[in-house]
Amino acid sequence: AQVLGVKEYFLYDLDHRYLQPSLRGYRLAGNRYVEIQPVASRLTSEILGLEFGERDGTLGLHNPQTQRWLLSPAEARQQAEARAQQESQARQQAEAELAQLRAELERLRASQTHSQ
Repeated sequence: AQVLGVKEYFLYDLDHRYLQPSLRGYRLAGNRYVEIQPVASRLTSEILGLEFGERDGTLGLHNPQTQRWLLSPAEARQQAEARAQQESQARQQAEAELAQLRAELERLRASQTHSQ
């Protein structure tokens, strides 16, 4: 406890070969670490206010306040890429509409000039 100096720590064995169970957590109690007991197959981090657990075969973080899993880095990247693509398409559409409006405005100005 004196060497690590952290209030809690977690271990995860992705391959399920070295740890049984494959996810373990420890919390500092006094001057020693005690194992955190799972609740609904998840380990609560009092420091983070989140729960560690397995999700889709890998380690994930669950928010007990929202009852939702946090996005993995890959999921967050996919969502960001999809959002960027949608924004790019919307920008292209707006630019095309603006070009059409400018062309129409020029036609109207030209027809006014000719009719005077």
